[in-house]
Amino acid sequence: MATAKETGCDYRRLLACFVRLDLRAKYVGSIMGWVWTVFQPLFMLAVYTFVFSMVFHIEVAAETGTSYYALFLFCGLLPWHAFQRGVMRSTGSLVENANLIKKVAFPVNIVPVYLSVSELISELVGFALLLGAIVLFDPPLHLTVLLLPLVLAVQLLFTLGVGWIAACGNAYFRDVYQFMGLLMMAWFFGTPILYPLEKVPAGLRTLLGINPMAHLMEIYRAILLRGELPAAGSVAIFCGFAVVVFVGGWAVFRRNEKAIADFL
Repeated sequence: MATAKETGCDYRRLLACFVRLDLRAKYVGSIMGWVWTVFQPLFMLAVYTFVFSMVFHIEVAAETGTSYYALFLFCGLLPWHAFQRGVMRSTGSLVENANLIKKVAFPVNIVPVYLSVSELISELVGFALLLGAIVLFDPPLHLTVLLLPLVLAVQLLFTLGVGWIAACGNAYFRDVYQFMGLLMMAWFFGTPILYPLEKVPAGLRTLLGINPMAHLMEIYRAILLRGELPAAGSVAIFCGFAVVVFVGGWAVFRRNEKAIADFL
């Protein structure tokens, strides 16, 4: 009988294998290949910068840590894109892999996990571009950037928790995928990604206090743009949400794991 250590090693090897396969499969048959990983976030950045900076004339104050709207925007778009992609791909992952789940004995929970990890790795490419842009246009690069791995780890926990719950729900009710698409769109515009918090009317800022992604944006901008430790309140709220959602998502998935195959 396999020991817990051997089982853990097997799980990690299987996870690493799935992540590698997913990263390769993203651009199979593509002429540009991995260049799309760089081009896509830059294209989004260019479009949003043009619309909100040059058309709507949204400006960022010095308190945000940069006078460049593009840097302010990029710092929010990167984590949001990884979160959104991770959750949406996880939501439909069990249905899309129904044949594999029914025929092969392997830990079903790994499917949302490897997709979330894959999107996080793609996010790292974008962060490399962001750090280079900060050095080039708005130096210096602060030592607080060393906190980035910790923030990414907590972000992954939150993404996994939401992904597990959504994937489980979508296995029973296919409407969940459509609902999550609408939720993500509303969540995106309800998070200070395209606009600074100061632009939000005072009466609505209380609502942002219960939005974990708003606190994540604040954490990223503090350590990358302002070079300071993030506010203790933002760290506590986001970490609290991440742990609760991760544990809750794991519990929901484990409870329904054996029955999921019957509904696929």
